[in-house]
Amino acid sequence: MGRRLCVTLFTLTLLGCGGGDGDPAGPSNLTPVEGTWTFFENLSSSDQAVRCDDEGRLDFVRSHGALVAEGAQRGSCTGPGGPVDNSGVDSLRDLHITATTMAFTFGGCAYTATLIASPPDSLAGSVTCAAQSPAVSGTWFAARGLDQGPPTVSGTQVPPTGDTLFVPKDTFRVTVAAEDDRKLLWVGYRLGPPASMQDSVRVVAVSGQGTFELPVAIPTAWLGDTPLTLFARDAFDRVTEQPAGVLRVHDLVRRPLHIVTLGTRASDIEYDAKRDLIYLLEQEAGQVATLRLSDFTFGTALPIMTDYPATIGVGMDLSPSGDSLLVAITTPPTVQVLNLVTGGTSDVTITDAGSDGQILHDVQVAAGRAFVYGDRSAAGFVTGRLWELDFANGVLQPRLDAGGGGNGSLGLSTEFATSGDGSRLLLVDTPVRCMQVFSAAAGFSPCTEPPGALVFRPSGSVDGSSWLVRHLLYNSDLAVTAAPVAEGTPAGVMAPDGSVAYFPSPFGIDIVQLPAGTVRDHIRIPVAVARLTLLPEVNRVAVWTDGPLGGDGFGLDQITIVDLP
Repeated sequence: MGRRLCVTLFTLTLLGCGGGDGDPAGPSNLTPVEGTWTFFENLSSSDQAVRCDDEGRLDFVRSHGALVAEGAQRGSCTGPGGPVDNSGVDSLRDLHITATTMAFTFGGCAYTATLIASPPDSLAGSVTCAAQSPAVSGTWFAARGLDQGPPTVSGTQVPPTGDTLFVPKDTFRVTVAAEDDRKLLWVGYRLGPPASMQDSVRVVAVSGQGTFELPVAIPTAWLGDTPLTLFARDAFDRVTEQPAGVLRVHDLVRRPLHIVTLGTRASDIEYDAKRDLIYLLEQEAGQVATLRLSDFTFGTALPIMTDYPATIGVGMDLSPSGDSLLVAITTPPTVQVLNLVTGGTSDVTITDAGSDGQILHDVQVAAGRAFVYGDRSAAGFVTGRLWELDFANGVLQPRLDAGGGGNGSLGLSTEFATSGDGSRLLLVDTPVRCMQVFSAAAGFSPCTEPPGALVFRPSGSVDGSSWLVRHLLYNSDLAVTAAPVAEGTPAGVMAPDGSVAYFPSPFGIDIVQLPAGTVRDHIRIPVAVARLTLLPEVNRVAVWTDGPLGGDGFGLDQITIVDLP
C-alpha cells in the first residue's frame, strides 16, 4: 500500500504515517457503504498555529465477505514554516461500522462519524491526530459518490417589466442558477457597497435556481455601479463565487405612463380637450383614430378621403370652436372638415390664380383662422405656399404677405407652432431662412433668422411671449433671450408658462429649467423617444415612438402618454 502523509513538528517536515494492509470489517456488518465516497476535513492545533485543509476519496470494497477500504487525499497544512503538501494514500484500519456509526484510523489519525440517511448517503464527525506533534484535530464529512469539482453558477438581473435598467425606487430582482456534478445545497447573491446585502436559498438537487427580490426599493444612495457576486455551495461544502458585473442604478425618475400600439402609422396627433380624446391621423388607412384618455382604448374612427395617394406629412387641427376637425388632404388639394357634433363632413378646395397645381401638407389654427400649408407649382417652379381658410364663406385664399421670398413664396419644409391660447402663429421657413410671428392685429412680423437647423419643431408659451426653436429661446419680438441646451440637442417642447421645456434624451425625457438650462429631472421612458407633443390641459406629454416602419420622428406606430410631475 502507499502511504498517507501527515503533519508532524512545527517545522512541518512530512513523515510517513504508517502503511500496510487495511483491517477488514467482518461479514456480519451489512450496512451498505460499498463504493466511492468523497470527503473533506479541516484540522488545527489547539493554539491554531497549524491548520490543515484536505479533501479526497474513500473506496469501500467487499471482498470474500469482508469489507476493506483505502483512502487517497490531497491538501496542505499551514504553520510557522509556511504551507506544505499533505497528500497521499493509505489503507483504513480498525474499521468498525454499525447501522448508524463508522470508525477507523487513516494516516495515523482516528476518525469517527455518524451515518446519515438509510441507506447512508453522507456522514459527518470528528478526526484526531494525537500522535502528531503538535496534535491536530477537527471535523470531517463525506458523501457517497465522487465529486468531480465545485458547482457552476450564473445569474440574470430582472429589471422592471418593460424596461432594461434600474432607477431609484425600483425593485431589484436577480435569478441565480447553479449546477453540480453531485448535489447542490445553496445558491445566492451578494451586493457590494454601498448596498452590502446578500441572500441565499437552499437547493438540494443537481441543478436549480433561486429568484431573489430586495425587501426595500432601491434608494437614491445606490446611484452608480454596485458590484454583484453570485455564489453556489454544493453538498461537499465547495463554494463557487462568480462576479456578475454590477447593479447599475441610473439617475432617472419614473412617471406613470401608458404605451398604446397603433394599427397603422400615424402622421399627426391632436388633443381634444372638450372630449378628452387624442386624434391620430392614419392617412394610409384613410381614417382618424380616436384614443380615449380615460381608459386608453380606441373609440370609433373618423373616416377621411381615401382616393388619394398616402403621403407622410399630412396634418390636422381643431377649429377655433373645437367642434370640427380640419384635415389637410394632399391630393386632390382639399381641407376636409369633420363635424365632431353632427358627424357630417364638408370639403374646402383651393383657389389660387396663376397656379398650375397644389399639394397640401398641414393645417394650423391660430388667431381665429386656419392656415393651410402646401406646395404650389407655377410655370415649372414649385414653392411652398400658405393659404388662409375663410370659415364664413368656406374658401381658401393665398397669404401673399408670408415668407421672406416675396409673393407669399415659402420653402418646401416650412414648420409652424401656435401659442397655447391660439392667438399667435409662428412660421419657421427654410431655405429662405425666415422666422415670423402672426397675430390678428399685426399680421406677419418681419423676418428673423432662425437657428441653423433643417428640422425645427418649434413650440410656444401660452401667450406667445416665449418661443422655443431647437436650442434657442426667443421672446415675442423673436429676439434670442437664451440658449438653454446645446446646439444639436433634439428638438424639445415648451411648457405653457415657459418655465421649463421637455427634451428627448437617450434614456427618455429631460426636464430643463428655462432660461437657465438646468436639468431638473431625467424621466425614464423605456422606448425610443423620437418627438414630443405636449398635452398641457391634462399635464401630460405624448411621446412619438417610431417602430419597424422607421425612426425619423415624422410618423409613429406607437404612442406613449406620460404623466408629468
